[in-house]
Amino acid sequence: MAPFWYSLVDTLRPPKIVFSKSPPMSNFNAGDVLATKHVGFRHYRIYVGDNWVIHNSKETGWVELVTLEEFADNHPVTLSTIKPAHPLLAVRRAMRLLNFPYSLFSENCEHFVRTACGLVKESTQVQKYLISASGIGALLMADNNVIKAAGAGALIGEWLTPSEESPVGNAAVGACFTAGLAFLIKVVGTAHPTGSCVWEG
Repeated sequence: MAPFWYSLVDTLRPPKIVFSKSPPMSNFNAGDVLATKHVGFRHYRIYVGDNWVIHNSKETGWVELVTLEEFADNHPVTLSTIKPAHPLLAVRRAMRLLNFPYSLFSENCEHFVRTACGLVKESTQVQKYLISASGIGALLMADNNVIKAAGAGALIGEWLTPSEESPVGNAAVGACFTAGLAFLIKVVGTAHPTGSCVWEG
């Protein structure tokens, strides 16, 4: 007998599956992007129906089909804000990517679900870690105050970005603003050294 999710894709009528667990799990539809939160990262999968999900696994090294219980692994399962415009098309794309290899920086679980959903292929989690590392490095290692300010601005922009959204734009704006402000302060300080101004009444 063919798995349920084959008929799901053929009929284009995704049912709502109700799971009875303790604590009870939410109702999910085919094409939903599901997430579990771990220490320091979120793990993503595409729900395909009948208690099955597809994900790109770091452990196995490729995209695989597993049960929802295996995916949860005793972690709370939440519905991600990453959403496909066409859920059943996302299921089809995910199925075509089965056995595709894993790569942390170019083909991780978030890259996978965004590709399946027809969205920009990116990992906001990787972006945030790289921006944080660069910003902290600039703050701790740079001798130039303008570069230090740019690092601080990038960190602020990254911290203000909601989870599951790309921090690149906010980090760039923050870095440019704080670096520009630091440069302006430096120029003004050079033009008017402390104590050199003469005030006339």
